[in-house]
Amino acid sequence: MLPVCRPAFWNVFPFHPWVPGNPTKNRAPTAAETEIGLRCLDGVVKILRPHMIVAVGRVANDLLQARYPTLPDSSFSHPSMGGYPVSWRDSLAWRLRKDCVAVGAEGCHAAGNGESIPWPHRGIIAHMTRIVLSRIRRSVAIVIAWGLLVTSSIEGRAGLHSGPEYDVLVELYISTSGGMWTNSQGWGVDDACHWYGVECDQDTSASDNTSHVTRIGLSNNNLTGIIPALSGLGDHIVAISLSENNLTGSIPALTGLTGLQVFYVDGNQLTGSIPTLSGLTNLQYFWVNSNQLSGPIPSLTGLANLQYFWVFENQLSGSIPCLSAISPCSSGLTYLASFLADNNLLIDAIPDLAGLTNLEAFSVARNQLTGVIPQLSGLLLVNLDYFDVDSNQLTGPIPDIATLPALTNFYVAANRLSGAVPTAPASLSDATLCPNLLDTTPQPSIDPAWDTATGRTPWWAVPHATNECDETFANGFE
Repeated sequence: MLPVCRPAFWNVFPFHPWVPGNPTKNRAPTAAETEIGLRCLDGVVKILRPHMIVAVGRVANDLLQARYPTLPDSSFSHPSMGGYPVSWRDSLAWRLRKDCVAVGAEGCHAAGNGESIPWPHRGIIAHMTRIVLSRIRRSVAIVIAWGLLVTSSIEGRAGLHSGPEYDVLVELYISTSGGMWTNSQGWGVDDACHWYGVECDQDTSASDNTSHVTRIGLSNNNLTGIIPALSGLGDHIVAISLSENNLTGSIPALTGLTGLQVFYVDGNQLTGSIPTLSGLTNLQYFWVNSNQLSGPIPSLTGLANLQYFWVFENQLSGSIPCLSAISPCSSGLTYLASFLADNNLLIDAIPDLAGLTNLEAFSVARNQLTGVIPQLSGLLLVNLDYFDVDSNQLTGPIPDIATLPALTNFYVAANRLSGAVPTAPASLSDATLCPNLLDTTPQPSIDPAWDTATGRTPWWAVPHATNECDETFANGFE
């Protein structure tokens, strides 16, 4: 009897993202919702270990490829897009069977009896336990184990049997206790391009011996130990994903990896400083969050393709580097969408955010930042939907935010802010304002929006209506 492989479906946000005022209308997830969805995805991969993850929709597909770059590209249009000649369920069933035949992997094959795939749980949320265990498992059999995919015979591949890249892979296996990995299929045997989690480029002939490692994907694979030097990978490596393991020691130098687009080492126990990122002009995703890193955030100037920079939950210190895409520093970060550096030991002022037209999420909460909240309006921050500077030592007024058309989440509590609260943008749905030293004189035309966003009426009622916003603690706590 052939084994039944376990597919899982992921559509970014594990609930229904709807347009305010119109709960039946679907919308793209915000940056904050995307972060939640990615953490749910990590849980699915770690707990269920599905053979295949099907990305539902373009946004899910882009994020899935970046998060788990060694998984085969399997995606399906979101049902909200419409345009299916038959039911979405039957179209999905056909696509899954087609993908399995295309993969042609050993050990698992698509069900060939013509049976329709049972309709998955409405919404196809990230946490797919019920779908995987009770609705899809009995009739869908698709292989996605990446090691099997790359071991299928590809005419014209020279392979990788020696050289600096091969040596890096061998050292990675040795230094991270490869014998204890959850999956180490093929490692140490013949062509390194056949090893689990390794992807190589395609050669023009079988005799030129020019295969190069392009992707290493070993997230959630029980790697224990240190990351070896990576310089031997050269400029062909595109993605390195070692998230959610038991890695210790420091992040090795990334200098010379000029083709690198994705670097994930989040969720480990890494120490030391973040290495210089200078020269990594192709870098798009840099996630080193949830470690024990210290020292400063390196300069990001010149990283013209950087989109997601996540360093939260570490012990980083010093100032936040220049971010502004225009003068005075002209960082060039015009594609930056998410900068998350909360829960560190950062000091000094929040830098100017001018010209970051693609910025969606900015979080530096729970640090030791001082100075004022920088200007937010008039800077072309048309996509900013998540802004969190909670729990710092910021002073001065809350700046104008009424002209930020996408802002839905705004958190500035637990600082030393003063003055009257400004007009809230119509898009605002969740906020924290207190404790601060804000003026609580009623503003009938402004207060109701803040009451709604904070969930308190009036908004300075923390936690009782008789309190003022500057009362940090209630019931006698100091």
